[in-house]
Amino acid sequence: MKNKKKYDTLNGKHCLITGATGGLGRELSILFAKMGIDVFLTSTKNQSLAKLQKEIIKQTNNSHISYQSADLRKLSDIKKLIKKIRKEFGTIDILVNCAGIFSQKLMLSSLLDDFDTSFAVNVKAPYIFCNEFGNEMVKKKWGRIINVGSSAAYSGTANQSIYCATKYALRGFSSSIVQELKKSNVRVFFVSPGTIQTKMGKKVSKFHKSQKYKTFIQPSELAKFILDLIQYDNQLFVEDVRVGRIRNW
Repeated sequence: MKNKKKYDTLNGKHCLITGATGGLGRELSILFAKMGIDVFLTSTKNQSLAKLQKEIIKQTNNSHISYQSADLRKLSDIKKLIKKIRKEFGTIDILVNCAGIFSQKLMLSSLLDDFDTSFAVNVKAPYIFCNEFGNEMVKKKWGRIINVGSSAAYSGTANQSIYCATKYALRGFSSSIVQELKKSNVRVFFVSPGTIQTKMGKKVSKFHKSQKYKTFIQPSELAKFILDLIQYDNQLFVEDVRVGRIRNW
């Protein structure tokens, strides 16, 4: 990438990306590795993670790419994941909470299990990782936490009551820890994109016929935007970012 020196502050940092094999997670993983960031990948399938690891190493020559699958609904899996991260990287400097469950059900058709599952992945898991690695960021006086939200964090949508509730919750959580951590130079970003060209985006497009998939945000562009956000290391800081699309027809 041109102007790589612009991102020197990130070189050699340790990063955890959840949902790493998804559309945005994949683009972030590759892009961060190109910047010399050591990346730990996690998602639900080891086979997909191994494939992504090989792809990243081939593209970037960055050999410090590790992975382990985890079901973020399960505390036992999260504990095993953290143990592996500690063994491989020691600490995490950049945390990207990108994993998410997208529930499309009418509230009256939903089940308590739908609610518990969505909150476990979309809210509880980010809390656990922030809690686990935040203390070390504070001690080092440097850290980046990127909580990937959604436009659903700002307005309710029919058939998405549980999903919207999780994103509202993550937004409130992010806003609070901004205030708690910024005095230690730990920057928390709540990035809320509109619909992205991913598997989730295809579900939206299929459900809402008026929403054209080709108009959705390209994950590669969003990844570059997030990289720019986290590279500033002086006084400039943006905590709550809504990313829309130029047209939706």
